[in-house]
Amino acid sequence: MNRTSPASAAPLIDRTDALVAIERALDASAPAQRWVLLEGPPGSGAIRLLDHAMELAAARGLPAARRSGGDLLEPPPADTASPQAVCVDDLQWLGADALRALRRPAGERAPAVVIGSVRHGVAPADPAGLAAIRTQEATAIVTLGPLDVTGIRRLLEAAGVADAPGLADGCLALSSGNPLLVSRLVRALQALEPGPDVLERAAAAVLPRLRRFCAAHVTRTVPGAEALIHAANVLGDDTPLWLAAGIAGLSPDDAAAAADALVLSGLLHSADPMRQRIPLAWRAMAEWTSGARRHQIHRTAARLLAQTDDGIEAAAAHLLAIPPCGEPWAAGVLRDAAHLATADGRVDAAIERLERALAEPLPAAQRCALLEALGDARSRAGGDGAADAYRRALRVAEPEARPRLHLRLGRTLFGAGDYRASALELERGIDALDKPDDPLRVELVAAFVAAARFDRTLEGAAARHLAPFLDRSEPGRNPAERALLAEIALERGISGAPRDRVVALARRAWADGLLLEGADHHGIVLSQVAAVLTWSDELAASDAVLTAALRHADAACEPLLGATARYLRAWPRLYAGRLTEAEEDVRAALATPGWEMYLPSARAVLAHVLVERGDHEAARDALVLEDPQPWRRTIPYAMLLEARGRLHAIAGALDAAADDLAEAGELMQAMGSKHPFCPWRSRLGCVRARQGDLAAASVLVDTELRQAEEIELPRPLGVALRARADLQQRAGRDGEADLARAVEVLDGCGARIDHARALTDLGVALHDGGRHPEARRALRTALDAASALGAVTIAERAERELRRAGGRPGRRDPRTPAGLTASELHVARLAALGLTNAEIAAELVITTHTVRFHLRGVYRKLGVASRSELADALGDAVRKP
Repeated sequence: MNRTSPASAAPLIDRTDALVAIERALDASAPAQRWVLLEGPPGSGAIRLLDHAMELAAARGLPAARRSGGDLLEPPPADTASPQAVCVDDLQWLGADALRALRRPAGERAPAVVIGSVRHGVAPADPAGLAAIRTQEATAIVTLGPLDVTGIRRLLEAAGVADAPGLADGCLALSSGNPLLVSRLVRALQALEPGPDVLERAAAAVLPRLRRFCAAHVTRTVPGAEALIHAANVLGDDTPLWLAAGIAGLSPDDAAAAADALVLSGLLHSADPMRQRIPLAWRAMAEWTSGARRHQIHRTAARLLAQTDDGIEAAAAHLLAIPPCGEPWAAGVLRDAAHLATADGRVDAAIERLERALAEPLPAAQRCALLEALGDARSRAGGDGAADAYRRALRVAEPEARPRLHLRLGRTLFGAGDYRASALELERGIDALDKPDDPLRVELVAAFVAAARFDRTLEGAAARHLAPFLDRSEPGRNPAERALLAEIALERGISGAPRDRVVALARRAWADGLLLEGADHHGIVLSQVAAVLTWSDELAASDAVLTAALRHADAACEPLLGATARYLRAWPRLYAGRLTEAEEDVRAALATPGWEMYLPSARAVLAHVLVERGDHEAARDALVLEDPQPWRRTIPYAMLLEARGRLHAIAGALDAAADDLAEAGELMQAMGSKHPFCPWRSRLGCVRARQGDLAAASVLVDTELRQAEEIELPRPLGVALRARADLQQRAGRDGEADLARAVEVLDGCGARIDHARALTDLGVALHDGGRHPEARRALRTALDAASALGAVTIAERAERELRRAGGRPGRRDPRTPAGLTASELHVARLAALGLTNAEIAAELVITTHTVRFHLRGVYRKLGVASRSELADALGDAVRKP
């Protein structure tokens, strides 16, 4: 870069008005006693203009003197024969005597020409005298404004600095066009090698001298200006003047005068609110306010803001920026801000504020309340650290607060899958309450029984606590009673009570959605109601309850509750054949941070969905549990074992299937289950039959069939009937009657997957019995139903058996080529248009696995092998919405 100095050119660019006024004043033919006032903020270029005036006077042979406003001006020498010019810097600092000397009539040998600079933002030493010069003398007043981007480009060009893209604009943004700062930036740029960060390096080079310049200027402005700058350094832009004044310790009048002076000096755009100008100058001044002074400003700002109607959030932000204050009031501000954040769904912000509040010295009761709130917030955020917060609260809690904390801690441990620890914690809460009908005690009992169900050693305690409530029939009037009704419904359901009775209990617990008003963060009580409805084949009702719960969880920003609702909803959607939605629900639950309450059974339902779609490899992957040990004695683990046993049986690994299914049965029996919601008996019976032990198989299947009939459960009944038909056929007997009955009961309860499977079995049995037309009708119906559901495994078998029976798949709807389902057609169209699997997943809000599944079905049905063939195979359908 050019290393020549731009000093002579820099300040005179875009200063035409000032140059003209100076030249006229120094014109010998002009009237005597002329004044030129050059007014502007610090750094506006007045000094360079005064230098230019001195050079011009010398060139014209006019005696001239240079003075500073701090000098004592003496009258000109007596022998001065020609008019004298005086250039005065910082005219505002001249006192009355000095101004009077400059203003003496020409006959008293005053200078003929006075060219002076007046700095804005500085209180004049003689306001009246300076005002008289403006109004009574022959005065030209020139206001020196900032440079614009054109002027800065000219400056850069004059200095030999290449104007890289954005360089002039960057200089303008940093300096706000202040000529002094622009000049210094340009000089710095001359000395630096070009590069993408050259402007930042130039700014860093300018800062040291600029700090000294700003310090010198600010100390000469009106009192209070420096204190306002300290406040602005901490508070930033748009700070109301009353707040800055309170921090600076200024009266409203003094603060207004100081702020106005800073506006005149160019450091502020506006006085109220205080809005900064000249970013480079504020960067230079930022280091003035550091350490303890900065902390004190934050504390004072927090105190003042906390006293306003809407200042709690802002007050908390100041407290978060500094170490503990050592005063309880700060904790109160942070607590209130945490409540506001929680109400807005900003749980992470609430946690941050509560943790900061706990760093203050607090009385035990206040610390306990904050720890409880922190536990609640952490539970909402995913549960990590919630148990620790509740335990810390228990250490400082008064006796009356302890039962409530035991309930919260117990529910948190339940949500983490630590059922035994949960039950023991909840029992401590029960023991701390004497009144049997205390609503809190009722909640504790309901939660305890739910946790104890997973630990056989606690069965007696659970029965003892639940006994006083089992025969109640009144509806749930409050969250505690609704929780207990849900627990009783589940307890009776598992114990094999009639379906209608447990469904009635579940509906009373749900109370048309009132259950959600007191819902715990993990959805424990919700899971009891939904399980009863799903296991009782109230599939539509269960889906509706869980959809409402999910809306509530989203609105209340309860991610764990939402994850539980999604997991639970996957089961009725699986049974109803809504496979895509079931998979999306359970995957969303599994992806929720901190959610692991029903982890094994969530993996089980995902595996069942993938099996129905024919993706057995993915199903096996879904059943991998990172650490199964904590779950081995739980019902969710039994459900995982049942799903794994099913996969083993499909693969022909009969011994492995029998081991898993038998272990699942042991767990279910240990939990006292007499409900066939987990069909381990029928699956194990079919495996035993394949192994050649028909007697053992019959005992297992008949037991499950009897349970389903006694409880009046259509879906489990249909499943057991299919299993019994399989055993009969292996024994050489006719199983058509059982299969026909299975088709009938499954059709009536909405279990579409099992209905399609039973229809396929019936078609095969009819064909084997020589009833070919009936067989073809059943198999064609099964094929159409399974295809519509995306149940690949059933559809492929139904189509295979249909062809074996001499039939062909029916004619396809011309609007959906080759009988593609709506989901398959959506995916096929996007793939034909060239979208990747990831792009299709994002467009349709599904997983990439679901995209791959649909594409497999599309390729099979259309008879193509790749994406490149899709457009031709789809024809006009590819362009239809």
